[in-house]
Amino acid sequence: MELHDGDVITVGGTRIQVAIRFPESDKEDSACGLQYVEPTRFAKPLLVRLEFTDTSWRIENAVALIGRHAEAAIRLDHVDVSTRHALLFRFADGAGIFDLGSRTGIGINGAPCSLAALGPGDRVGIGPCMLAVGGIDAPCVELPSPPSGAGIVPPSAAPEAPVATDPAKSGDGGANDVASEPPALPDRAALSARLVEEGQDPVDALAHIEAELTAMQRNIADSWDRLNRWQQRLRADAQKLNRQDADIHAREAELDAKDAALRGQLHDLTRYHEQITQRERELAAQLARIQAEQDKLTTSSADLVRREGEIARRNDELQRREHVLAQRWARLLAASCPHCGKPVRAANGEPNATRV
Repeated sequence: MELHDGDVITVGGTRIQVAIRFPESDKEDSACGLQYVEPTRFAKPLLVRLEFTDTSWRIENAVALIGRHAEAAIRLDHVDVSTRHALLFRFADGAGIFDLGSRTGIGINGAPCSLAALGPGDRVGIGPCMLAVGGIDAPCVELPSPPSGAGIVPPSAAPEAPVATDPAKSGDGGANDVASEPPALPDRAALSARLVEEGQDPVDALAHIEAELTAMQRNIADSWDRLNRWQQRLRADAQKLNRQDADIHAREAELDAKDAALRGQLHDLTRYHEQITQRERELAAQLARIQAEQDKLTTSSADLVRREGEIARRNDELQRREHVLAQRWARLLAASCPHCGKPVRAANGEPNATRV
């Protein structure tokens, strides 16, 4: 069946409306007024920023990997971030995030979860890192900036107790520590006097301002608690890094010692190889001499065989001649005188004394 612009296809309980994109230059893709959105990209690019840093990512593809992987779209190089930690993906016209079975998990606005939809202003905890999510036309909402020199790092996924610092115990008068108490709110009497001078109703204005200040104070107190927890995590991470640095130095010394030992063994093996090569040359020369001697022995053996054959032939000839002589001697002993009939020779082989 031929489909036309605006037709509706029903598949079970699902209704699908056909929108023909023609021409491509029109803002509206079809006569039914539907807008075409590229399915492999976000409807609006996302701006993801690592809080308290200048690092940010512009995410346009519909699927983006978050983790320590070298090809991750949002790469976070931290030991508590998995290689493939989470997946940021397009969800309807917005965005969603899915935990890929990471070791430290993810959290949305402080609440742990494995799958959630995201909106502008949401904060995503990836291990110890905090990401602020917003659209290109909707900047990310930020926490109050930390005091100068505080050295704040993103918080850990596990909550920690606030750390109260004492400026008297700090080596620089507490310049590098975060205060344990948030700043005090303006005095109510002073605000009331100022509102009376401006001609406003103090009761209604103060009630509204007090509600806003209470909410601000609660937010500031929460922010200060987070900052204190972050500083404690920073100190723990610094100690951990120091231990890792010491372990790395020890490992480097061990590897240097093993490298020196291996170089010595390599030198010994090189000398041994040279000795074996020289010995092989000597053995090859000796083998050549042995082969030459073997060739000579083979020639001598052939001569001996020939001479043995010659000696055997001569021995046979001698035996034949001895046999002939023995026969002649026997005939001679058996011979007798034709006149007297006496044997020519006596039994001892001597001729008889009587001669005819």
